[in-house]
Amino acid sequence: MTLRGRYLGPDGRPLSGTVTITGPPVLTFAVADVFVAGPVVATLDGTGRFSVVLPATDAPDMNPSNWAYVVKENLSGVIGSRTFAALLPKVNPLVELADIAPADPTTPNYVPVPGPKGDPGSVDTVNGHKGPYVYVSAEDVGALPIGGGVLTGGLVLANDAGSYRSLTYRTGTKPRWVLQTSAAAETGADAGSHFELVSWTDAGDYKATLLHAHRDTSALGVGTSSLATGAQLTSAGPAALVDSAAPPPAFAGGSVLYSQAGELRMRKASGGTFSLGRGIADSTLATGLYVGQYRDGQFGPERWNGAQWIAVGAYQAYTCQWSGVTTAPSLGNGSITSRYSQIGKTVTGFIKINSGTSTTWGTGAWFWSLPVPAAAWYFSGYGAVIGSAHADRAAGAGAGPSHVWISAASTIQAFTTAANAPWGATVPWTPTSATGNTYSLNFTYEAA
Repeated sequence: MTLRGRYLGPDGRPLSGTVTITGPPVLTFAVADVFVAGPVVATLDGTGRFSVVLPATDAPDMNPSNWAYVVKENLSGVIGSRTFAALLPKVNPLVELADIAPADPTTPNYVPVPGPKGDPGSVDTVNGHKGPYVYVSAEDVGALPIGGGVLTGGLVLANDAGSYRSLTYRTGTKPRWVLQTSAAAETGADAGSHFELVSWTDAGDYKATLLHAHRDTSALGVGTSSLATGAQLTSAGPAALVDSAAPPPAFAGGSVLYSQAGELRMRKASGGTFSLGRGIADSTLATGLYVGQYRDGQFGPERWNGAQWIAVGAYQAYTCQWSGVTTAPSLGNGSITSRYSQIGKTVTGFIKINSGTSTTWGTGAWFWSLPVPAAAWYFSGYGAVIGSAHADRAAGAGAGPSHVWISAASTIQAFTTAANAPWGATVPWTPTSATGNTYSLNFTYEAA
């Protein structure tokens, strides 16, 4: 075993001198065929230290046994150096001399003698549980069991401002969720120590801040800790609203935003509701959300009619009825093309008739039906001119200038300017050939 020590003066300077360790005159180790004799003189080094290796006083196969070393200090400049006995059992392979030397220099010299091992000590009582053997549960000492339990009071996570205070949910040793206050400094006016819910990756690395709430403004960020100034809610991405079966109740202090039938709506404080989704959608919307919705089409705005997108102002076909005041004409194998466009209450259209070999002309004046009934003011008096007309025939000159006027809510007629007579079986001429006769009418009017 090793015995070592260090000597310093009151001012901390290293002392010089020697320490003499003396055992029995001769130690016999019969098994090893070795004799050990004489004292060991250890000289203090420049730091006041010494260290020597000695036989343990209870080494096996040693004669004599049950003895002790005598330690004598020979320190330069120190009056009254000590001499004392010391046991160095093998159970302690390294011994500091200061741990075993007598502290009081007036204590009479003594010889340490190892005695038998004493009885083990015992705890008398812990939280009302008496010894000698005391077993306590987590509840006995006011602790939460490692397997979980119920807290009947509050849980306080305390630390200095500017540091995290957190509650961590782990899988094994890796964090998955952390509920915490941020490390933002508390600079006054309730700033700092913001509240956060943070997610972590499978590898146990920081992933994202899902919720971030400012203590001073009570503003909340979803997916971000950078909050918009003046906003109570800031989202890092799109926000989705699940459809409500019915509009929510009115809120006297403001408005309520909700979704119904896939449409974004608002309930006003007064109780009324209106749609926020009736703006113009982009061209990628394939199917309209409601009749009357508009989108930005290739040639301008388009309106959803419930089945397809119709360009605003686009011409569309309608079934025009060609009739006569006495006997109705018949197209036979001729053709009639009728199309119109409506923007608001303004209706613009045209009608073109090409006669065929089996076309008949009827008797009396002709009428053509309109795509949309006209406004009632047109019928105050004799009617109103709403367009022009032109006729061509297979043989002979075409008709002179003609105009279109409204004769009833849903019908129009064409008049030649020269004869001031309506077109019919004999005006602007009596057709002499079934083919080669063309009649064209253009009109613009206000719808009812």
